[in-house]
Amino acid sequence: MATLKPVRTEQDCKTALAEIELLIDAEAGSEDGDRREVLTILVDHYLQNHDAGAGLDVIDALKAYMEKQSLSVDDLCRVIDTEPHEAAALLDRHRVLRVADIRRLHAQWRLPLEVLVLPYGADPVSGKTEIVMKPRWPSQRSSADLGRPKKSGR
Repeated sequence: MATLKPVRTEQDCKTALAEIELLIDAEAGSEDGDRREVLTILVDHYLQNHDAGAGLDVIDALKAYMEKQSLSVDDLCRVIDTEPHEAAALLDRHRVLRVADIRRLHAQWRLPLEVLVLPYGADPVSGKTEIVMKPRWPSQRSSADLGRPKKSGR
């Protein structure tokens, strides 16, 4: 194993997160479990003192974990107890991770809380750095969203 180093840059942070993911199944108190814990502390310290995870994205991390473990959207549905269309909306950034989702992903897939609570990346449409929930169906949109004046008298 490589020597532990301080996490000083975004690249150091990404490298540490990748190693944490490799050690995700390590038993607490074991050498690997201790290494995971120390790396998590280092990443947490970096994120608290630097641009709160700029460049890191929880949805991308979730997708990467699912791909690495050969997990499907159906597997995600079972873990977060939801329908396939809602899980797909989550992965497409149309739905946010709820606290219950974070707890289940942490408990069942042993994903680190430090990763699950990272801010989402920029919204691909607006470029904003936080998720903006957009109505998915025309009936849920206001007339302002559709660019039409509101009808009165109904």
